[in-house]
Amino acid sequence: MSNKTATLQLCVDNKCLILQLFYMDYIPQSIKSFLSDPNATFVGVEVEDDSDWQSRVLDEEQVEYGCIDAYASYRIGHKLIMENRGTVLLFKGI
Repeated sequence: MSNKTATLQLCVDNKCLILQLFYMDYIPQSIKSFLSDPNATFVGVEVEDDSDWQSRVLDEEQVEYGCIDAYASYRIGHKLIMENRGTVLLFKGI
């Protein structure tokens, strides 16, 4: 098994995107720009071994789980940021 990140789950408000990075030959510049935007705050939890995210085709359950996971991270992060008046929070490897 590779150490390469298999998927990237993004959510802004009620719009979610799951990118299968494991099978991409390159990362589009638009994604790189978004991820490197100093005005963006990213929150989430890195979870290992919770599903086979390296599968070439994700099943419906994986897509639903990925969207719910990304949306929950977005909502929690948004609430924490609002409560802390803009404090940047990052959760990694919990």
